Amino acid sequence: MDQKMEFFVSILPVPKQSFRVGGKGRRGFQSHRVIQYEKRLAGAAFEAAMDHEWKRPPASVPIGLRFVFGFPHPKSVRKSVREKELGRVKRPDLDNLLKGAIDGLSRSGIWEDDQQIAAIKAWKKDVPRGAEGIEIWVETRYDLIE
Repeated sequence: MDQKMEFFVSILPVPKQSFRVGGKGRRGFQSHRVIQYEKRLAGAAFEAAMDHEWKRPPASVPIGLRFVFGFPHPKSVRKSVREKELGRVKRPDLDNLLKGAIDGLSRSGIWEDDQQIAAIKAWKKDVPRGAEGIEIWVETRYDLIE
């Protein structure tokens, strides 16, 4: 009964900041870069759902997510290190990366509501140039239902 899917999106991860307001009663806005990023993630998630024959679970079913956000090594890194995958302890913050990724997946319609997310495991790392992107795993968690 459990469903699982995993997929990779070859895109530089973009953090999502808080909703910004223009000031003095002006409307709020989100950056164009974040909007395009979320749309691209939504498209990739929708395609992955089709490939995995994913059926949207009812709102009562918990969802578990895993993310690995890969960023290219800085050019200043020694050549001997550039081919390794290393944990990233620099910006952007992991919580801001998760906001953008989850909102992008929500746009795809693979679940009823993001309230269904009951478990998340996430990392960020530096990877060789050209390998940047996001590995995403989505699974239903019927084991978390009473």
